[in-house]
Amino acid sequence: MTNTVLHLVTNRAGDFRHPTFDSATTYRPKTETADEASLREYLGLKDTTTDYYVVGALTAVYAFPAFLSEFGEDKRTFDLTRWRPDQDAVYPVFLVNSRREAFNIHRVPTEFPVSIQWNLSYVDATTMLVQLGTARYMVPVRAAAETLYLDWPEELGIDGAIDLDGASWTTGFTATILHTPIGFPYDVLAEKLKNRQDARRILTDRGYMPYFFAAQSAMEKCAAVYTALAWPTNNE
Repeated sequence: MTNTVLHLVTNRAGDFRHPTFDSATTYRPKTETADEASLREYLGLKDTTTDYYVVGALTAVYAFPAFLSEFGEDKRTFDLTRWRPDQDAVYPVFLVNSRREAFNIHRVPTEFPVSIQWNLSYVDATTMLVQLGTARYMVPVRAAAETLYLDWPEELGIDGAIDLDGASWTTGFTATILHTPIGFPYDVLAEKLKNRQDARRILTDRGYMPYFFAAQSAMEKCAAVYTALAWPTNNE
């Protein structure tokens, strides 16, 4: 079947955002067990608003020929290297170049599920509260007219300044940044999967637990889980 890995791992025939993730008129999603449904939900494979989690899953499986060979995929219509995350969205402010740095976001995620929404709240003339998921940062700022220059924490991976475009900064003013990273936190995910009961049951019942624990990398551990979840040998 064309794009076998895509359809078996996600258990979806379509509703993908990547323009070359073709829908499969011949694929009929399987009735999921409770463990399959809960694990796919946790892994983000049911999320139709982004292909970020689907790309992470496919990248892992395609990286290991031993797992990939189980799917018997005879054709693939897409090139994962062409995938790009959705464009950053910022409102109601603008991210602009600072005096020394061009605007750029390159965050390496250290959590799973991955947080894509940054919430900014202006505290006073010296401080901006930045919240990303459960992490909170009190960021020093310097104001110059409509522009705020922030001393962004290094772990946020962001450079540049914020411009309000004509409005004034007042206490309690809020803004939002939406940013989907390119990198995928396989190391964090592998550690979490080790302790999830639905993942453990699927790995055990389908004979993949030895591969999970013998894996030489976090990505390989994740690939074992994605393959066990897809269970390609049960779909021949």
